[in-house]
Amino acid sequence: MKKNQIKYNELWNHLNANMTLSPDSIHGSNHWKAVEKNGLYLSKSTGANVLVVILFALFHDCRRLNDGTR
Repeated sequence: MKKNQIKYNELWNHLNANMTLSPDSIHGSNHWKAVEKNGLYLSKSTGANVLVVILFALFHDCRRLNDGTR
């Protein structure tokens, strides 16, 4: 499955609109993009599933409650 087969833009917009932290949080959408970029880079040498990398980048902090360790 490819990125465009999951309605990526719609998913991105939905998660951004419903994230629990402020958009300028260190764990906000800029962070998600960086995680995706690094994950896709690493997937080339590790063979990681690209779809899993992309979805992880979007979902891993979208419901985070704070920027601390709790």
